[in-house]
Amino acid sequence: VDPGNGAYASENGVLFDRQGTQLMQYPARRAGAYTIPASVTTIRARAFLGCHRLTELTMPAGLRSVEESAFAECLELTSAPLPDGLTHLGDHAFSSCSRLASVAIPNSLTTLGRYAFAGCVQLASVRLPPTLETLSDGLFSDCQGLSTIELPPGLTRIGDSGFRGSGLTRISFPDSLRSIGAESF
Repeated sequence: VDPGNGAYASENGVLFDRQGTQLMQYPARRAGAYTIPASVTTIRARAFLGCHRLTELTMPAGLRSVEESAFAECLELTSAPLPDGLTHLGDHAFSSCSRLASVAIPNSLTTLGRYAFAGCVQLASVRLPPTLETLSDGLFSDCQGLSTIELPPGLTRIGDSGFRGSGLTRISFPDSLRSIGAESF
């Protein structure tokens, strides 16, 4: 990116908006771990899509939004801890991250996108915030490694295909549950 560009900036091949608050695009062929700069508050849609050799992410405390398909198809990604202040996780955000083994959804999250973890076949450990009221459509579909999950006490709805194709062998529903979508199990 030309240093005089008023809209974009590049740091070691990673594309950001000029202010450095939005990560726009990560080099698809880069391998290994990556630490997202502390200035970043938004990971834009498809920023890491198909980064098959990315193995580990460190996200900044100030991150607030991960947009649609931001990390989809990062096949070697094993670790991506979500920071406590994150409020938005878009549709398909981590879908098909086949080596992702665990996820802890922060209490601050207000939007949990559809199919956010679909196809994460090795996902075996999930922690949901106690304030979560709805599991979005397809959230954990095809997560074959997921055998148990503790649902939050105030959960009222499980969306369509919520756990379709998962490895669930046991689940307890809270008293607050009022709706289970089509093909959820």
